[in-house]
Amino acid sequence: MKTCIYCGREKKEFEFDRPEHIWPQAIGVSNSPKIFVTNDVCGYCNNKCGLHVDGAFLKGYFSHQERSRHHHAFLNPDKPAAFPLFYLGVETDFPCQDDEQCDRYAGAAGEHIRHVRRKTDEDWWAYVGGDPKRQSRRGRIYVNLTADHPYWVITAALSVRKIFPKCHRVCLTDIVGDMDFTPFWESRDGVVAQSHPNEVRHILDEVGTVSLRAAIQVDFTSRFLCKVALGLGCQILGINFLESEAAKRFREVLWKKDYTERSKSSIRGTGFSLGVNGNFAKVAAVDDCWTLLINVVNGCLSLTIFHPSGNFSSLPISDDPELISKADQSFINGAVFVVCPALNFFSDAIPSTKFLLWKQGFLQLPELDRVVSLRISLDDLPPKMAKDDPALTLELGNT
Repeated sequence: MKTCIYCGREKKEFEFDRPEHIWPQAIGVSNSPKIFVTNDVCGYCNNKCGLHVDGAFLKGYFSHQERSRHHHAFLNPDKPAAFPLFYLGVETDFPCQDDEQCDRYAGAAGEHIRHVRRKTDEDWWAYVGGDPKRQSRRGRIYVNLTADHPYWVITAALSVRKIFPKCHRVCLTDIVGDMDFTPFWESRDGVVAQSHPNEVRHILDEVGTVSLRAAIQVDFTSRFLCKVALGLGCQILGINFLESEAAKRFREVLWKKDYTERSKSSIRGTGFSLGVNGNFAKVAAVDDCWTLLINVVNGCLSLTIFHPSGNFSSLPISDDPELISKADQSFINGAVFVVCPALNFFSDAIPSTKFLLWKQGFLQLPELDRVVSLRISLDDLPPKMAKDDPALTLELGNT
C-alpha cells in the first residue's frame, strides 16, 4: 500500500501508474528537475489535478496571456515556429449557430483568428477554449493575416495547425506566391468557407469595434499553489510533512471547488499579484521567464513564483522547525529555478546568493546567460510588411 500525497488516502501500488509533474509540463519541459516530479500521486488525483487544478491555472485568462507573452519574447528571428496565441474573448455578435460560439485570438503579428466551436458548460466558461477534453480543438478556424513577410505568415500557419489540429482551418487572406499552404489551411474558395457564407461575410465586412466577452475566474491560483506546496513539501521535508497541519490545510483547499469555501481557509500567501512590488521581481526574477524561489524566511519554508510579466504568487509551505531542520541546506539558504518553456529549459537548483550576484552582473552563469542572450526585442524581429521581398507577397484586401 502507498499513500497519495494529494488525497492522503492509502491505495494499492498499481494505482500509482505514472509520474505527477508538480510543476506542469505545459509551462515547463519534459525532463523537469527531480524535485518537481513525484511517483507518490495516484492516477485519480493525477487526472483530476491535471484537468481541474493545473487546467484552471494554465487555461485561465491571465495565465494564458503570460504564456503568450513568454513565447513572444523568445521568438527566433531566423526560424518561424508555432506561437501560443493571445486570447481576446468571445465575439458576442458573431453569426454562428445557436449552440456555437466564436472565440477570438490574436497571433504573433496581430493576425485576427477566430475559433467557432460548440458552446461549453458553465463549469468551463473560464477555461480558454472551453472544455479541454471535448471542445477546444474542434470546430472552424478563420484566419485574417495582417503581415506580408514570409516569417509572419509561416508563424501564423504553424501556430493554428499546432493549436487546432482537428479543426477545419480557413485563411481568408489571398496569398500570391510559390509557397503551398494547403497542409495548413484552405482558401476562402474552399468547402468550409463556401458552406458558411454568413460567417465569412461577417468577417470580411468587419469595420470598427468588436464586442468581446471574457470569463475570468476570481481565484485561479489557490488550488494550484496548494498542489505545488504539497508536492514540494513532501519532496523537501519528507513524508512526515503529510501529517503536518499545513499539509492538511493545503489538501483541504486543493479539493474545494467553491471559491467562497476556499476563501474561508487559513492559508496565507498571495495569489496572482498584479504588479505588486515590481522592484522585488526585478531583483529576484528573470525577465519573461518563470522564476521559482524556494527559501526559508522568518523560520518558514516558502515558495514564490514569479510570472513572465513580473507578477508573482507566493505561499508558505511549512513553519515546523523540526521538519525544516531535516531539509537540505540548499533550500534553507534559498534555491532558484528558472523555467523557459520556449527554449525547453528548466534549470537545476541555483543557490539564491549566486543568482542574486548574477542578476547584479557580478557572476556569470552560462545557462542563464544563454537564456538572456536569446531573449529578443521587437526590433530584432522581421518587419511585418516586406514590400521588397519577392519570395512571398500577400493581397491583404478582403474583397
